[in-house]
Amino acid sequence: MTDEEALRAAVLACPDDDTPRLVYADWCDDAGDADRAAFIRAQVEAARAEPWCPAARDAEGRANHILDAHAGEWTAHLGEALPESWYGFDRGFIGSVGLPALDLRADLARTCAAEPVSRIQVFRGLADVELAPVDSALAASALAQLAALDLRFANLTASVEFDWLAECEHLAGLTELSLAQLRVPPDWLTRFLPGPHLPALTALDVSDIPNLGPALAKGLADAIHRRFTKLNLSGVRFLSREIQSVLSAPAVSEVEEFHLGWSYPGPGPLTMLDLGWVLPLSRLRLLDFAGQQLGPDGVREIVRKPEAAGLRWLGLARNGLGAGGVTVLVSSPHLRLYHLDVSDNGLVPRDLAALRARFPEAVVVG
Repeated sequence: MTDEEALRAAVLACPDDDTPRLVYADWCDDAGDADRAAFIRAQVEAARAEPWCPAARDAEGRANHILDAHAGEWTAHLGEALPESWYGFDRGFIGSVGLPALDLRADLARTCAAEPVSRIQVFRGLADVELAPVDSALAASALAQLAALDLRFANLTASVEFDWLAECEHLAGLTELSLAQLRVPPDWLTRFLPGPHLPALTALDVSDIPNLGPALAKGLADAIHRRFTKLNLSGVRFLSREIQSVLSAPAVSEVEEFHLGWSYPGPGPLTMLDLGWVLPLSRLRLLDFAGQQLGPDGVREIVRKPEAAGLRWLGLARNGLGAGGVTVLVSSPHLRLYHLDVSDNGLVPRDLAALRARFPEAVVVG
């Protein structure tokens, strides 16, 4: 085994530890590959920094600039199984990949043997449904090393397939699951959330599935053993009582990243709630309420509480803010933001300048 092979083996053996990655970076410097060394260090720096902060953005920018020049070279060892748009680097090595369900077991095993992959996105065309049944794909033992699984393009079409997913023994340690855009059966979700399957799950994306409102309201209220840190419920239709049930559920009490965008005509269900009372702000770092049409008064209910000081990413696109909403944000004594989206709110350059002056560390999207 060469020195490089031994160093790569150490990275694979301890994928959560930055030390083997930084030792590999030192070896790259000694071997004359300064760009790879700088790339690894920049991505590790970004991962260690507070999310979305200027230091993280700067490190990510440096890493992306280097990657643009070397992406083909640093993925060539995985061959044709990894098309260019189906991968992502994490802390200097390939950490996420997209793979077809048709050959998932073989492709995943080969990829995980070469790189510390922890996240995959599964692709299955409608023409491949019979050729690549979900239960066969879930038999891949390499799934056990995953932290995140994205099935939005897997075309799950039957309730039994969702049962196979929940009951897969290889996914017992999974922490993040995306079912976005799929036809998730509401009765399955109502059973799954309070049930025993996927016990480590802390992040769930069911965005753009309009009919799941009642199922989420009941399932999250009954899921007393779960504590989600990330939830994406954007594009789900809720009655006011349903969203109130969601926001007050113990399973949501420790949420750190919460997406609840509204893409339908008219105001969203949040306009009928006293957000200062129901919103679980204590640990929130990211809050995306795009399209909810909260207006200045709704935004005031969010930002007036001292707990809002923890927010770093705030999405208020299409919320009818106007100059009044800008005044509310600028005068908030608690907010310290690294990202603020106020696009499509009828703001003028003077409004955006005031927001950028108030939040100098933030990327203000207007």
